[in-house]
Amino acid sequence: MAKLLFDPSRLEHVVDGRRIFRPLPDRTLVRLGHPLIAHATNVYRRHLWMGGTQRPGLSRLCCRSTDLGGVADAVLVAYLFAQAVNGLGETVHQELVELPLLAAGRQLRLAQPEWWHEVRRQPRQTLEADSAGIRSRLQELWPRHRQQLEDLTADRRSALEGTLRDLAAQALAEETRRQQEVFDHAVREAREELQKRTKGDLQRKIRRLRRRAEELEGQLILALGMRTERAHIERQIAQLEELARQTEEQLQQRLEQIEDERTRVLEQVLPQRFSVERIYLWPAAVEYLVHG
Repeated sequence: MAKLLFDPSRLEHVVDGRRIFRPLPDRTLVRLGHPLIAHATNVYRRHLWMGGTQRPGLSRLCCRSTDLGGVADAVLVAYLFAQAVNGLGETVHQELVELPLLAAGRQLRLAQPEWWHEVRRQPRQTLEADSAGIRSRLQELWPRHRQQLEDLTADRRSALEGTLRDLAAQALAEETRRQQEVFDHAVREAREELQKRTKGDLQRKIRRLRRRAEELEGQLILALGMRTERAHIERQIAQLEELARQTEEQLQQRLEQIEDERTRVLEQVLPQRFSVERIYLWPAAVEYLVHG
């Protein structure tokens, strides 16, 4: 039976200074999307909801003890998964939001950031049994706490939305400036190429051929060879003039395409990309911390 691995680095090998991923026949890498993980998650979730004495070691209520410094008897810590989506449907931001709330009976209020910064570093111990009825009491309070948590989550979503919109506006201004520079550079290159190819090299060749044709025209008696050379020169001049005209048309079209792309990117793409269309805030986990 193959052994299960959850860390891909166990299958990485250094070859000539490079890390290369090489699967092994007796090892199976299990990722989050693996069917085995989905099955295990479903089993775990089902056992959590069984309750009673069927699974006494599992509970939907996570309760641990730590030193709260006498400020509160209990703290409800909500872990929220935040995701922001722009106007193009792209995910532009993801984070895990930690929301600590002081529990005073049925009421919840936000904890002070400075105080929570100190408390969250304290070691925590799992309550193995229902010490002094703490777990039972928190189970009774949870429905009321859950309603308040939903309201506080909505407030946090609004605050997060405002922050992300401000950051998106700053990023949009910076990216707009950068893209303007990119398009300005592309326009300068196209105009320089237009000037070089139509006003420079081709025109010089045409002028040189015309001078030669004028020299031949000045001869009173044209030999047969001169007539042939003059006809050849006239054909070359016509070809070069047609090439210059086509080249100028192509480069003018290129300039128009650059300006069209500039308008599309600056007025349509960037405002949608650097926008906050929707913000999702899903509860990932909830934990009660009690003083102890």
